[in-house]
This record gives sequence, structure tokens and C-alpha cells, in this order.
Amino acid sequence: MTRYTLSEIAKLLGVSTATISRVANNCANVKPETRERVLKAMKKYHYVPNQIARNLKLRCSNVVGVIIPDIAEPFFANVVKGMEAVLSSAGYIMFLGVSNEDERIEINIIEYMMQHQIDGIVLATVANQCESHLRYVNSGLPIMFIDNLPKLSVQYCAVITDNDLASRQAVDHLYGLGHKRIALIAGKQSETTGAARLKGYRSAMEDNGLAIDPGWIRIGDFKGESGYRHMTALLRENPEITAVYVNSAQMTYGAYKAILDASLRIPEDISIVGFDIQNNTGLLESNITSIVQQDTELGRIACETLINMIEAKGATVMRKILLDSTLIVRQSTGSCKS
Repeated sequence: MTRYTLSEIAKLLGVSTATISRVANNCANVKPETRERVLKAMKKYHYVPNQIARNLKLRCSNVVGVIIPDIAEPFFANVVKGMEAVLSSAGYIMFLGVSNEDERIEINIIEYMMQHQIDGIVLATVANQCESHLRYVNSGLPIMFIDNLPKLSVQYCAVITDNDLASRQAVDHLYGLGHKRIALIAGKQSETTGAARLKGYRSAMEDNGLAIDPGWIRIGDFKGESGYRHMTALLRENPEITAVYVNSAQMTYGAYKAILDASLRIPEDISIVGFDIQNNTGLLESNITSIVQQDTELGRIACETLINMIEAKGATVMRKILLDSTLIVRQSTGSCKS
């Protein structure tokens, strides 16, 4: 099947290419009889308007950029799953970028996306200082932040988990089982997720009348190796602890292994509460008590809000949406024996 170009159809009909373009773009200033002739010719000669060129002219692409730090992290994989469902049903295509937790890569991806006329961005930033992001927000491009909040002097839209509340749920659960010497392996304090989870731990310990030993708090980087290393140090230097709360899935796995390698029993010798320990396949069942985020729902809400921002063309009220988490009690937590 041979497709004719706009100029070829114009030559066959004896009209200008501008006339063909006006009909293709449904403009009003074309005579009815001419419009009918052009439409019949377009159908006969299989003319397809150049959507890319049209979108560039209209400054729209039906493409939304999504930038996450780690595609291997189950939390972000589920967030992306929620986003894809919303975007595809709304007629948008997802352009996914992975920063590998490198601020320079993140900025390069943003610049590339903006140069290619995307309609908006969902960004899980890893930037410690976000001055460079201020111009992106001020450019008018709709941007939705998720997971980690940037430090900006202007209002912006975001969807995040209530991390303060999540930590309170974990500590309250352990306190309810009789634990008073509760350690914490927190995430990066340069990211709001890590800082908020530490703040929630401190507040919950104080509200329950529990002392906080500085030696019980370790700062990791959300990765498994740091969970193992800090748990090993906690057990060696603070043998009095009876429970530990760990702030990410990968750190939880590392901490769990460290406990087993120390020949301790879970939960008889020490209880552990993790973060985002789940398996949506149903093929395996974890035994680790865990705080679980609404990851798929977070992705869905983020993209629904972003699409509203895109279609509102700057008239959106900037706000932060907080989502609750759930504590799933499994076999890794038990009553304190000492």
C-alpha cells in the first residue's frame, strides 16, 4: 500500500499544501466543497498526518517522563506498574529513565526529556540540593515528585508515604510486645524518606516513654550491605537490644542475614520489623513483619494528578498528597523475653 505525502496530494488536487494541512488539522477556514475533496483524497491515498510534527507545533507529545533511582527495587517497580496503567488508559506513553541514584544522571535525563517535548515528568529525585531543579519547576513543565521531596523555595506537587506515621506503627507494634530497647537502621538522612522515618522512630520512642540510646541508631544507605554491616555492629556493641526496626527492604534482608549469621533466633532472641517486605506473586510468603507502602496506588495517584496538571495548563493548585502505610504482622516479631 503506497501512502501519499501532503505535497503529493496537493499536486493531484491542484490545491496548496497549506490547504491540505488545514484540513488535516481540522481548521475552519476551508471551503466545504474543498474540504470534502481533500478528505476523500486523503482516504483514497492513505494519507496519515505527521503526528510528531503536529505535536511539536502544539508543544505536546502524549509522552510522560518517569525517572526513578533503581528499577531493581520492588517498591519502584510497583510504582511504575501503577503509573503505566493510568498513562496507557489516558492515551499517554511512558518514557522511563533510571538515575542509578546519581544526581548527574538524573539531571541529564531531565534535560533530554525536556528537549524532546515531553508533556510532564514524574520524578523520584536523589538530589541532595535541588537548586538545579528549581528552573525545571519554574519552566512551566508539569512535574510530580514522588518518594523523596526536594528542598525548593517554591510550591510543587508531590505524592509520598507518611513516613513519620510508618515509623510510629513499627515502634508501637514492638512496644506492644514488651520491647523497650529498640534499635533502628535508618536510610540516608539527605533524603526526606530517611529523615522522616528517623523522626517518626524518635517521636514514637518518646511518646511511649522509652529511652533512646544514640548507639541504637545507625544510618545506612537503603542497600543490603549497609543493613548487614550495621546490624552486625549493633549486635556486637549493643547486646542489650531486643528488637530492631529497619527502614528499607534491602537493608532488612541484610540485617536479617546478620542476625542469623550471629547464631541468633528470630524472634526468640531478637525481633525485626522491616520495610516494604512483600511478594505480590503469592508464590512465596515472607516471615518478616513489615511496614508496606501503597506503591501501586502511589504511582496511580501521581500520574492521575500529573495528567490533570498537563490538561489544566498551569492552573493546578500545588499540593502534597500523603498516603498511609500498613503494618503486616508476621513471624519475625514476638513478645520480649527480657
